[in-house]
Amino acid sequence: MVSITGFKRLNALKNKEMYGYMLAGTSLIIGTIFNQLSFLFYFAIAFLGWKNHKKELDEIQLYYFIMPYSIIIGFSVWNYGVAHFVAVVIGILIAIVFSKVMKGLINYIDIKFGIIFLLPITFFTLSYSFDKLPALNVIEIPSILAPIYNHTPILRIASVIGVYLTIFTIVLLINSIIGLILDKSNTKIYKAIIAIIILLIISSNVLSTGDMLVIEESKPINVAAIQGDVVSVEGRPLVLGERFDFDFNHYKNMLSNVEADIFVFPQVPLGIYDIENRADHLYRQRLISLANEKNGILVGLLIESSSIYGGKRHKFISAYLVSPEGFIGKSSKRNLNFFTQSIIFSQSDNYSTVFSDYGELGVTISDDIRDLNTVRLLKKNGAEVILSTSNDDNFGVTFPANYNLFPVINAIQYNIPVVVANQDGTSMVVDKSGKIISQLDVKEKGVLVNEVKVQKTISIYSLFGRYLELLLAIFIAVLVIKSIRRYYF
Repeated sequence: MVSITGFKRLNALKNKEMYGYMLAGTSLIIGTIFNQLSFLFYFAIAFLGWKNHKKELDEIQLYYFIMPYSIIIGFSVWNYGVAHFVAVVIGILIAIVFSKVMKGLINYIDIKFGIIFLLPITFFTLSYSFDKLPALNVIEIPSILAPIYNHTPILRIASVIGVYLTIFTIVLLINSIIGLILDKSNTKIYKAIIAIIILLIISSNVLSTGDMLVIEESKPINVAAIQGDVVSVEGRPLVLGERFDFDFNHYKNMLSNVEADIFVFPQVPLGIYDIENRADHLYRQRLISLANEKNGILVGLLIESSSIYGGKRHKFISAYLVSPEGFIGKSSKRNLNFFTQSIIFSQSDNYSTVFSDYGELGVTISDDIRDLNTVRLLKKNGAEVILSTSNDDNFGVTFPANYNLFPVINAIQYNIPVVVANQDGTSMVVDKSGKIISQLDVKEKGVLVNEVKVQKTISIYSLFGRYLELLLAIFIAVLVIKSIRRYYF
């Protein structure tokens, strides 16, 4: 019989200290489920910083710290149809890889004051890699920052340095506070780092909440975001055409007493759009009629295709903007679900905005809002507000914090209001500073109606911050290459 001592990770569980790492790792992500406990995120980073300064971090300890988070990643993969036990296996394998990478970054990279900077570098590297590497960024991985998505005063530093350097900075701040307590030899450095970060937090809040970066007078408009799970409604037809009718009437009834300038529907198809203009007259006309009735602009999803030429090349998931005068623009989905949608639909590479009486409108569909580059390009092309039609309810109560983070971070990074209408939660209205004006939780039904300011603004992150991310990524890559050459060649 194989001795369990041959399995060093299992054998390590005999040491009660490992359970402390597991508890801290759970604290890192528990706020994704219970937002009332989101403060535990800081405890988890502080625990790791404490062990880092005591030089007690090794591969096994890091494995048990990261395992709760990696199990969540495993279930992200499971969402695409993988069996539950496979999700757990994937999570364990990811934890093994993560712990090896973290150990390598913390223990083998040789830089001055490594005890201060290597832990933040590790968190930056893991987050940056998952979002940037093509083989990894197709997986819906929860962000490290997801538990604190509504800690806006802290997150506003992303307005200057972006989300990845925000992760780096938060970890650096906590690690420096722990260092100030434990490491008396570098007191001046820790105090300087803490002071600089506090100054960055204060200045970014002043810039984000004020009008210093506004270059055009604002136009206040009322926007309505509709949330309701029509898919689960009893009696919903199976026949596609009848289902279009049912869904349209369901949401139309929800708007019976709602007044607004723009109405954003969730990502539920309300009909088809035939580019040949032959088979879609019913769907076109009733949207225009509803726009007339509400005297506003509708943003609703239609399946775009050709009644003459079949196939994927002419098929898009598209959000159409309809005014009382007719169709004024469209936006097709750029980030298709890799496992399902990309097989059936074509991917759009168009980041144009839609001109309207209320300003330039940037429209995203579901996964687009999680792709930080999409909002950047829409902003670059003149968008003054982001309207997102979505159906990100796949994980129920497990991942709402992760989905909530991206509208907030996009608003902060690009200094632009974001409105999300989600089929089954969560929907939200976020101002340009990242403040959540209103929100509907998972499984709630209703319509958010709020005033947002449409205006031309400057994004410091777009101008400078994103290049800082790239420079840090290149710097880390150079350090890794040097370390590999030093230890293996």
